[in-house]
Amino acid sequence: MTQGELGGAGWSEDGAFGGRLRPFSRDGYVLWSEDDARAEVFVGSTLIGMFERQDPRARNLILIGLCQGRQVRVGRLARAFGITDETLRKVRRLYEKEGLAGLMGGKSRGRALKLSGAPLQAAHRWFAQGLSIRQVQQKLKARRVSVSVSVGTLSNERARWKTAQRTRTDDGAVTEQEAPPSEPPEGRWQSDAQCALPVQLDRAPTSAATAVPGEALAASVVDAPTAPSSAGAADEDKGLASPTEPSEGPSPVEAQRARPEPLDRTSTSAETGEEAAPASVTDAPVAVTPTAGADDEDKGAEVPIEGALPQSGRFVQHVGAWLMLAMVWTMGLHGRFEKERTREEREGRRLRATTVRVALDALVLALAVGQRCIEGVRRLQTSTASKLLRASAAPTASWVRRVLGILAAQHGAAHVALATAGAHLRAAQAAKDTERPVIFYLDNHVRPYTGHHVVRKGWRMQDRRARPGITDFYVHDQHGSPVFRIDSPQHASLTSLMPKATTLLRAALGAEERILVAFDRGGAFPLQLAALRDDSFEFVTYERRPFAKLPKRAFSETLTFAEDDVVHWCEAPDKNLKAGRGRVRRIAVLDDGRQINVLAISEEPAEWLIGVVRGRWQQENGFKHGGERWGQNQLDARTVHPCDPDAVIPNPARRRLDRHLKLARAREGEARRQLALLAPDAAGRTAHERDLEQALATQTKLLAQRANLPTHARLDETDLADELVSHDPDFKLLVDAVRATCVNAESDLAARLAPHMKYPDEAKKLLANLFTAPGEVRVCATAITVLLDCAANGGERTAIAELLSDITAAKLSLPGDPSRRPLTFRAQPFDR
Repeated sequence: MTQGELGGAGWSEDGAFGGRLRPFSRDGYVLWSEDDARAEVFVGSTLIGMFERQDPRARNLILIGLCQGRQVRVGRLARAFGITDETLRKVRRLYEKEGLAGLMGGKSRGRALKLSGAPLQAAHRWFAQGLSIRQVQQKLKARRVSVSVSVGTLSNERARWKTAQRTRTDDGAVTEQEAPPSEPPEGRWQSDAQCALPVQLDRAPTSAATAVPGEALAASVVDAPTAPSSAGAADEDKGLASPTEPSEGPSPVEAQRARPEPLDRTSTSAETGEEAAPASVTDAPVAVTPTAGADDEDKGAEVPIEGALPQSGRFVQHVGAWLMLAMVWTMGLHGRFEKERTREEREGRRLRATTVRVALDALVLALAVGQRCIEGVRRLQTSTASKLLRASAAPTASWVRRVLGILAAQHGAAHVALATAGAHLRAAQAAKDTERPVIFYLDNHVRPYTGHHVVRKGWRMQDRRARPGITDFYVHDQHGSPVFRIDSPQHASLTSLMPKATTLLRAALGAEERILVAFDRGGAFPLQLAALRDDSFEFVTYERRPFAKLPKRAFSETLTFAEDDVVHWCEAPDKNLKAGRGRVRRIAVLDDGRQINVLAISEEPAEWLIGVVRGRWQQENGFKHGGERWGQNQLDARTVHPCDPDAVIPNPARRRLDRHLKLARAREGEARRQLALLAPDAAGRTAHERDLEQALATQTKLLAQRANLPTHARLDETDLADELVSHDPDFKLLVDAVRATCVNAESDLAARLAPHMKYPDEAKKLLANLFTAPGEVRVCATAITVLLDCAANGGERTAIAELLSDITAAKLSLPGDPSRRPLTFRAQPFDR
C-alpha cells in the first residue's frame, strides 16, 4: 500500500483494502469480498448488514435504511454499493410509492400497466383535485389519445397515489441533493416541531475577520472595545444568519418582500430602562424576511409592534412570569441593554427603546415559562399576549431574533455580557462573609452540536467520547449560579482558559479583594498552581495521582456534614511543585475508605476548605439545571464562518487511518475466534486462516503508513479546509447574559420561597409552576395588582402567599412603566 493510499497528499479512501473498502460517509463503509460477490456494510465499526450482489432486495433494504434521517451523498452511496445514481433514485422512488412491499417485490409484476406516462400523471393531478374514480375514467376516455382503463385499475392506482403522498409527507430521509432542514434548537426538546420551525433572516454572512470570538470577552476586560467595527454594515446584522447555509445576502425576491416595520415611538433612560421622550436620532425600522414554511412568522414580521402601557385584564396567560420580569429589571438587565442601545460609537441602525424592551421582555418571559430558547416566544402568542408584553401586537421569534441580533453586533454582546458579569461578581462579593474570601468555581464543559455543519470535536466527559461542539468555560458563585461564560471553539484546556477568568475576576473585584477559586483536577498542574499563587489568588483543588497513601491512623480529625456523611482528615506534608516553584498546602481526606488529597493556598481552616471543595458539586448541579431548565446548551446563533486556514487541527487522515486499523484488528480478532472454535482438521479453517493472514498484512501496511502521518496538521493542508466552520459567538453571548440574570433571579426567589415550604428542595420547581400561572391584572393610577391563579396544593399555596407578600413589600415595578407603579401580587383563593 503506497503513501497516497492512506494519508498524505492524494490519499483516497477507495484505495483501502485493495479497493474493496468503499466509503459512503465519514463513518460508513461497504467492504466487498475478493470475488466482488458479497458485501458487508459497516457504520463506524459496527456491522449493520450484508447482501449478495445477486440479491437486490437485501441491498435495497439497507440502502433505504441508510437514507433515513442521514445526510448522505447520493453519488458516493451508489458507488459504494456498486450501482448507478439512477438505480438508487429508482429504489428511493419505489419505496416512496409502494413502501417496503415494493422493495421486497412479493409477487410477479406481470405485464406492464395500461396507465403510465402522461395519462398516469394526469390521473394523479385529478386525484389531487378531488375527482372520483368514475370522473377520472371519463376524463381519460375524453383525452385526444383515448385511454381506456377499468375502475379496478384506477382504484388500485389511487391507493398507491395516496400511499406515496403520505410517504412524501412523513419521510425523514435527507440527501445532499435535497434541501437540508434548518437546525432545530438543541437539547431534550429537539424533536418539538414548533421549536424546529425555520427562521430565515436577511443578512450577509459574518466573515472570520469581523467576528468577535467568545475568548475576546476575557481579553477585553481591562480595556473593553468601544470603537465600532470597521466592517460597517457587515457587522450590523451579526447573529442573524439563516439556520441553513450562509448566503451572500438577501435575494431580490426577499428584498422585495422585506417591508420596513415601524417600531415604538419612545425611548428609555439608559440608567432605569423607563420610557421617556422620543430619541433625537433616527431610529431604523426592523423588518424580517419572510420564510417559506413559517407563514405565521411572516405575518407577525409585517405587523407594526409598538410599546404600550400596562392594561387591565380579567384573564392574562403567563402573567405569573411578571415576577421574573420585575426581578431582572431590578437587577439592571434592561438598563444595560438600554445603555448599549444608546452607545455613541454604534453605527448604522439605531433601535428604538421600546423595541428593545419588547424584544427583551419576550425573551425573558419565554425563558421563564420553560421554553429555553428564542423560538419559545411562539408560546407567548395567545389572545392576551399584548397585555402580557405591553405591546401593540405579539412579536414573533424572527422579530425578536432580529432585534437582539442588531443589538449584539458591533461588540454589543461583549459590552452587555461584561456589564452583566460585573453585576453578578459584585453581588457575590457583597453576599460573602466579611472574614472569608469570595468563592468562585471554575470548570469547562463541551456544549454538543448536532447540526449539519462540520465543527471541531472536543472530549465530552458525560458521553465518554469526543463530540462536535464548543467548549464553554464557566464561572459560578458559591451557590452554583452562573456568573459568566467564555467559549472556545478550539476546545482549549481548563489550564489555558483559567488565566482569562482570573483576569476578569481581579478586574471586577479589585486588587485588594481576597478571591478563592475552586476547580477540579483538570487545572491542578504545578505551573498553573504556582501562577495562581503568584497572582495573589487563593485556591483549593484536588491533587492529581500518584501520591503517597497515608495509614488510616493518621486521619485523626473528624468533620461531619450530615448524620450519615462523616469524613476524616489530617494536615499532610506540603506538596512540592518542583522546578523551583515552591510548595502548597496539602490536606489528606479519608472519605468512604478512599484517600483524597486537597491542595490549597489559603490560611483558612482546613474544615472550611474541605467544605468548599466538596461544594464544587453545586457547580455541577448548576450545569444540569442550567441545561435542562434554562437551555444554556442551546445553539442560539446559526451564523457560521470558515475557520482560520492556518489553525492546527488533529489530522483527519490520521484519524481515518486509525479507524481502518481498528477495523483490521477487529477482523483479526474475529478470525482468531473462529479458529479457536474449530478443530485442527476442520474443513473451514482455511478460509479463516486466509482472513487472518489478510488482516495481519493490512495492519502491517497501515502501521507503516501511520509512522509517517502526523497527528496534527494545518487546516488548509487537510480535506476539511473548505468544510470546517465555527459559529458566530456574539448572539449566544448576548442571550446567555439574559439567561445568567434569569438564573440568579430564580435563585433569589427560591431562597425567599424555600423557608415556607415543607420540601424546600422543590422551591425552583414550584417557581416554574408559578411563572406559568394565569391571572387577573388590575391597573390603576398608583399601583398594578396581579391576582395569580396558580395550581398548587394547600401547603404550596401558603408558601406562595408568603413569597408574594415579600415581593409586594419590595415594591417592584415593570420595565418600561413611566410611572414606576409598584406591583402587588396576590394569589386567588382556592376553590375547594
